[in-house]
Amino acid sequence: MINNDRVGKRTLAALDNNHLDCHPCCVYIFLEQAVQKIAKEVISLLKKGEYKARVICIVRNTDKTKSDYVVTEVKGMDSRVTFTLASPVWEEKDEPKSGHFVVLSQLTEKEGIGWRANKARFFKPEDSK
Repeated sequence: MINNDRVGKRTLAALDNNHLDCHPCCVYIFLEQAVQKIAKEVISLLKKGEYKARVICIVRNTDKTKSDYVVTEVKGMDSRVTFTLASPVWEEKDEPKSGHFVVLSQLTEKEGIGWRANKARFFKPEDSK
């Protein structure tokens, strides 16, 4: 991998400003670094049996016999993954919102329903390491 901070910063600035007239080599370096960062994140989580997911929505149950649950999207999975906001599954005091990233673990598949996570928490910066 070519590591040139000056070129990388210039490329980032150009892309942030929607200047797509960068040298192709600069764009390649930027994309290579972005892919490596994402791959490192994913590999780190998978080694722990965890999956990074994006929250799509929260489903509120009107009858109080069941808990509210969250629908998420995991890259590379064909179906959605859900989890309940009830303890001990959801480990945080605040609820996630649409667009937030969460970490899911202990996934099980239920026939006809899809995947369920039995543990869930917010995605944290240290998850990228």
